[in-house]
Amino acid sequence: MPRVEEATFADASAVARVLRDSISDLCAADHHDNSDLIARWAGGKTHDQALSWIANPKTTVFVSREGDEVAGVGACGEGRIYLNYVAPEYRFKGHSKALLRRMEEALRQKGTTCARLTSTVTAHRFYSAAGWHDEGQPQVMEDSLIGYPMAKDLDA
Repeated sequence: MPRVEEATFADASAVARVLRDSISDLCAADHHDNSDLIARWAGGKTHDQALSWIANPKTTVFVSREGDEVAGVGACGEGRIYLNYVAPEYRFKGHSKALLRRMEEALRQKGTTCARLTSTVTAHRFYSAAGWHDEGQPQVMEDSLIGYPMAKDLDA
């Protein structure tokens, strides 16, 4: 059973690793195995970047653990979900769902009634199945990635 908790500074390297590995190994529907695109997307996912997210008072970073290992990473704040990634070796073991539930609850506790996110192609079906709905047309984001603006009524 995934255990979700707030990330600490000691988790920063593991957070960065999970993001890089997930992007490179699980997001082929987005990057089409284009090594330049993978490098640009995953390149900013560093220890220092993770530290800055964890330190940001407007963002809450969560980790999902399998034993002592960081298996997934999520981040939310200001009415939005920013990240929800799982390490390839922990895919389909409930970590992304557990993170999503915890982030929705964190946003609800801060008074958010309608949360938003931008989904990758890879995660679009996952969010739809969790009750999120498309909010407008897919958009071309930086590096030619496609993003699906989505929303969910957290009071429902």
